[in-house]
Amino acid sequence: MWGNSMSAVERRVLEFFEKNIIWFLYGFITIAALAIRWQFIEWESPDYISYLGPWFEELKEAGGIRGLGQSIGNYNVLYLFLMALLTYIPLEPITLIKSLSFLFEFFGAFLAVLLCREDKKGLANITSVMIYSVLLALPNVFINSAVWAQCDFSYTAFVLLSVCFLLKEKFFLAMIAFGIAFCFKLQAIFFLPVLLVCYVVKKKFSIINFLWWPGMWLLTSIPALLMGRSFDSILRIYKDQVTLYNWLTLSYPNVYYFFQKTGSEPEAYANFSKMAIILTMLILAVGCTYAVKKRLVDKQKDLLLFSTWCLFTCVMFLPAMHERYGFAAEIFAVCYAFSDKRPGSFVAAVLMNSVTIINYIGMMFWTIQVPYYILTVCNLAAYVLLTYLLLKQGIQRSNILTETVPNELNGVPT
Repeated sequence: MWGNSMSAVERRVLEFFEKNIIWFLYGFITIAALAIRWQFIEWESPDYISYLGPWFEELKEAGGIRGLGQSIGNYNVLYLFLMALLTYIPLEPITLIKSLSFLFEFFGAFLAVLLCREDKKGLANITSVMIYSVLLALPNVFINSAVWAQCDFSYTAFVLLSVCFLLKEKFFLAMIAFGIAFCFKLQAIFFLPVLLVCYVVKKKFSIINFLWWPGMWLLTSIPALLMGRSFDSILRIYKDQVTLYNWLTLSYPNVYYFFQKTGSEPEAYANFSKMAIILTMLILAVGCTYAVKKRLVDKQKDLLLFSTWCLFTCVMFLPAMHERYGFAAEIFAVCYAFSDKRPGSFVAAVLMNSVTIINYIGMMFWTIQVPYYILTVCNLAAYVLLTYLLLKQGIQRSNILTETVPNELNGVPT
């Protein structure tokens, strides 16, 4: 009877679909992620209204690239250069600005897939698809770009790229990637302790390679210098960012939430900010020493855990942290969870990202309002858990290293 048997063409189509079903899933996730973001494309956040939108218009009125010669905005030259290029495209500024952030998100999600894939496995597997989909579907990720019009995945993507190169022992490229990340956002500096530990442990690259960090900053500053902006003005960009806000915490639920109250923020900052910086350096110094002794940068899982811990330590203990400054730590926590695959790592990632999602939704939509002390406790719990996992991983690494040393006294081969 007609229709009871499958035609040869239909069979070949289905076989092709079955063979490439993972790639079709990647495509569907990409389209779905874009559709979610597009729902908010016209949403004008306070940051867009007060900063990003006016900066775009100033650059456009000044002639696009020529506008780089002026002191527009307080973002570094690399982002302003990309924004200046966008002024030549005849579309709405808000669409262009947000679309740039979308590109960084898809680039970063792809890098995360490359970073977390298992040895000798390609990208066509369910785990890789899950990493890709989770990172693109996280509300704090698409709210950051599609609603807020911010670009925190820009520097985070290049920090991820730096880790990829570190694992391949391409240290020159790792430093360049880190330098580019720093050129996008000052918060990339939170990753510097990881590079220092790699330098000590690996002993395979010269300290001169660290010059690529300021070198990339100088290189990306050239367009503005050629257009007439003073070198001193470019130097002051990050300095002004650091000294702009005199609060111990700016909507980020870290330990200093308990040290300030409404109306006393400048006083609390004056009393505790220097202590906070010293405390952070002390905690990082202890953590880095432990990582050196236990060689916690040799393996993919160890490096992701240590990177997450360093990034999270900075936002938990440094003063004047904004609600968005934990972005890289949250992305790395997800990457580590998928690499580690143990319940503890997923709990830490869920806690960290849930805190930020609730915080973002409360700030952008004024819907979920959770007391900050609860968010702070959740973040502290995630930090304690990450620290425990780091200590536990160090002990396991010590056992592995001990087992690989030949026991000459007993004549036991390894």
